[in-house]
Amino acid sequence: MDTLNEEIRGLLAQYGKAVWDKDLDSFLELYDQEICVYDLWNVWSYDGLEAWGKMVKGWFSGLQEDRDDVSFLDTIVKANQDFATLYTLVTYKGISATGVELRHMKCRMTWVLKKKNGLWRIIHEHSSCPVKMADMQLMLE
Repeated sequence: MDTLNEEIRGLLAQYGKAVWDKDLDSFLELYDQEICVYDLWNVWSYDGLEAWGKMVKGWFSGLQEDRDDVSFLDTIVKANQDFATLYTLVTYKGISATGVELRHMKCRMTWVLKKKNGLWRIIHEHSSCPVKMADMQLMLE
């Protein structure tokens, strides 16, 4: 794997660590000020880092003593020196303070990244899950 792809894939580790640590500042450092996020839950889109930060702050505080463990599978990176696309399957596992898995879900995630001032920043994130046609329920597994 080339250095450029390794650098971009390293952002996934930063994402997972920031989520586990519930570290809002480290999490938001991954994103551009003008981020546009198409998230899976409740809101059609989040435009700008301030709006996205409010959602993430609510997510992290809502966990209380629990934590979310994030893992990635089948990650593909397409990149040049200034722009990149990353798509992956992501699993979120809710873990209790005693280490017990409480819940989990899988979804698809796509990032569009731009290199600014020598650092990769996510300028667009899109999370999705397929919908079962029979009952219009999300397929989170």
